[in-house]
Amino acid sequence: MKEIAKMAGVHRSTVDKVLHNREGVSDEVRLKIKKIIDKTGYTPNILGQGLQKKNAIIEIAVILIISDALDMIREGMSQALKTYEGFDIRIAYYYTGYVDENAQAEILEQLIEKRVDGIVISPINTDKIRSAINKATDVGIPVVTTMNFDIPDSRRLCFVGQDTVKAGRIAASLMGSLLSGQGKVLLVAATEKGETISYSEGRRVGFESMIEEEYPNIEIMGSVVGYDNLKVIESETRTILCRKPLPDGILVTGGGAAVVGRLIKELAHSHVVKAVCFERYPEIVELIREGVINFTIDSDMINQGYLSIELLIYKTVYNRKPNESVIYTKNEILVKGSL
Repeated sequence: MKEIAKMAGVHRSTVDKVLHNREGVSDEVRLKIKKIIDKTGYTPNILGQGLQKKNAIIEIAVILIISDALDMIREGMSQALKTYEGFDIRIAYYYTGYVDENAQAEILEQLIEKRVDGIVISPINTDKIRSAINKATDVGIPVVTTMNFDIPDSRRLCFVGQDTVKAGRIAASLMGSLLSGQGKVLLVAATEKGETISYSEGRRVGFESMIEEEYPNIEIMGSVVGYDNLKVIESETRTILCRKPLPDGILVTGGGAAVVGRLIKELAHSHVVKAVCFERYPEIVELIREGVINFTIDSDMINQGYLSIELLIYKTVYNRKPNESVIYTKNEILVKGSL
């Protein structure tokens, strides 16, 4: 740690804050230290610091909703395993559909019965899943929610993900700029308005509130609701883009941004229809390079995966809880010139 601090030109306590994800470090310094850690291959020596499970296998179960985010989330988790390779950590992955609460609840019950050491989940926000998370916590299994899904009123250890309302407000500012403050916008949403799928509803609320406050001449003309079903999104969006008048802008709050981008490109509307979406998936990045999608707001899925595992390691290994029950990852705006 001393050498890392010297290379970064900071005090050792600053490096310690970064290693343990504590507050009090600027984003610029935090990023600088993380790059040095990655470059040098430094591994935090937390062995022997009051370990609860010394020389034991640590079993972590990861329950994820099937989506475009899977590769990045798992990449972050793999990076965490490399960082803490001094421990015998075993990760088992489980996958469910977008609204399959019964499958999630069944997996959670099995994991509680098995008494795994920790659970990471992208939860479906229902009473059944909330109760299962609370039950896991009550029997001593810490639960971290992530991938921009959360159940805030559950007894989970921590949420790691995007401040979705803030992200929605950023999207509104970008759209307002693209449309010079006036026009009609189509929302391609993951859920109906008012439903509790965390990330989609938060982004919608943030977007609509900012439009109402700052852009009174922008009208939200309607929504395509796809529950991340790409066939539904493709069919309904195509119908809208094949008739007049066209929307001036499209905001995609969840999955399907690449589908919408391909339709705009196929129908030669990129000079007319402006598009804003979320995440930096490869196809989205390519569509930005082509000028089809104008902006995307990345929620740092890799870091979400990394921190989720790290938090469980620290809780399981030596009973250290995070300082906060919510850890927001950084919203990064990507444009053609930044790629």
